[in-house]
Amino acid sequence: MHRSFWVVLAATGCAESSLKMGGGDLGSEGAMFADTGNAPADAGEDNGEDPAYWVLSGTLELAAGEIQSALSFVDVEIRGASGSTLCAEGIGIDAASRVVDVPDADVQIWWDVQLASVDTASCASAAVPDVIPVELFLGLGPLHPEVEAVMSDRTAGLTNEDMVLRSVFTAMHNQEDVWVFGVAGSEAPSTGPTDGVADGVALTEGRWKFQGLYGFPY
Repeated sequence: MHRSFWVVLAATGCAESSLKMGGGDLGSEGAMFADTGNAPADAGEDNGEDPAYWVLSGTLELAAGEIQSALSFVDVEIRGASGSTLCAEGIGIDAASRVVDVPDADVQIWWDVQLASVDTASCASAAVPDVIPVELFLGLGPLHPEVEAVMSDRTAGLTNEDMVLRSVFTAMHNQEDVWVFGVAGSEAPSTGPTDGVADGVALTEGRWKFQGLYGFPY
């Protein structure tokens, strides 16, 4: 499997520049918006602002390299250009399967994920599936420099001396591009050299909580 690999550099409120690990330049339709870290307004507040981007976070419960769907979920936040939260919705995972062939050397483990249906009454329903996909790929890999550069206090809940940190990757909407967009943390114990182990850490076990540091255009 071969996919192009992209990472977006942070700018104030939006992505002015980008770095691609692979082929040509980043096109405008692939641009992403940086999470500015602004204090959000109450989710769902009608402040007259239009949606500008959305942020993906969540929790993955892993056993033997597989996502345990019943114990895993994603959190979606739709935000305006100011960073205010217009909608926040938790979405379950209906099914997931590990993909053995990872799309890039920087991705250490990779899954095909089917999200649960979003209720029509949900504030996120209008964004599914054209903006928020019903199926996507998720993966973990080493911390990317552009992820480390924007972690700071926005990942306070993920960082302590017992935590193992990884970058989190995605591909969606049937595109070949792989994006690094956030950080994942787990208290997974160190192990010996077995399947799914990177740098002495088992990526196949434990609870991995991930947080989006970059958003996707609405």
